[in-house]
Amino acid sequence: MTASLTSLLRDTILATVPRTRSVLLLSSDGIKKAWAGVETDTADQIAAAVSGLHGMSAAVGETCGGNRTVHQMMTEVGEIVLLIMGAAEGSLLAVLADRDVDADMLTYHMVDLRGKIQTHLETPLRQTAALVSSTPEDGRYERR
Repeated sequence: MTASLTSLLRDTILATVPRTRSVLLLSSDGIKKAWAGVETDTADQIAAAVSGLHGMSAAVGETCGGNRTVHQMMTEVGEIVLLIMGAAEGSLLAVLADRDVDADMLTYHMVDLRGKIQTHLETPLRQTAALVSSTPEDGRYERR
């Protein structure tokens, strides 16, 4: 599935939108799922940074009286633009482009891509096993 997702990322974004550099699909906790236009090690670093930015944006939304739902964010650094949007539950789509990219065109194609592959994008949130005392008197614990 990763090879087909990578081809879809490349064909829908990199080959269609001029001035784009790379595109990544990642889980919201920073694990890359598919990428194009960037080396594997760089994809790992970008995925971690995107996850952090997404988390900070969600915290700002919650702190300022909204909620933690981040629809889209854009960051300009030097001559590079980073556009991030939610792709599905637990997944993010990130595109790095030149600063003079047509942002409307890029956003349109990112939304189009999201719609085409939404069922493949869902990443279940990780569950942490909770320890619960079955009988507090004897000190035994069971996983729930």
